[in-house]
Order: sequence, then structure tokens, then C-alpha cells
Amino acid sequence: GGLYSYFGSTDVESLLKETERKAEISLVLDAMIYQIGKEVGAMSTVLKGSVDAILVTGGIAGSEIMMDKLRACISFIAPVIVYPGENEMEALIQGAISALKNPEIIKTAPLSG
Repeated sequence: GGLYSYFGSTDVESLLKETERKAEISLVLDAMIYQIGKEVGAMSTVLKGSVDAILVTGGIAGSEIMMDKLRACISFIAPVIVYPGENEMEALIQGAISALKNPEIIKTAPLSG
């Protein structure tokens, strides 16, 4: 999914270098920032505006250009803290290992009827 499905790459920096030759890359990257901004805004309403910080990670976090664009959209909500790198899978694995070792930490959401 994501950038890979459009361009066969998830390297934001290399895609940014291609934007002068391929206008659709710029459109997709701008749409990505727009969508992220919308989601952050939607989540902030659920928190009734009580947002301490917005944390950003993943491949996009390594691009200062993309982070500047994202900050322009969302920094009025809360400070934006950037953790460059793609550690999502490692975090999921660590969470699964913790749950397997300590099943009592697993929480279930109540089903609404």
C-alpha cells in the first residue's frame, strides 16, 4: 500500500527528488500530507482538544520537507515531535512478545450493543 503501490518505492527523499520530472509524485505526497493532517485533526476532536503532543514516525519522519509541510497543517493543535525511522514492525513485535509473556496485560474493548 501507500507510496509503494503508486511508485514502487517508499523512500520519500528519493521521491521528492523526482517531483520536478514527475508531477504526479508531488500530487500524491501533498495528498498524503493532507490526509495525515485530516486524521490528526479528527483525533484531536475526540480528545476534545486536549492534545499534549503529536508524535510522527515512519519513513515520512526522515524528510524535513515533508515534516515542514505537516507541521504547517497541524502544529496549532500541539507540538509535533518527530522520531525518524521505520520502527513500527519492531514495536508491534515487542508488543506481541509482551502479551505472550504476560497475557494479563491484554485489554479487550467492550462490545457495544
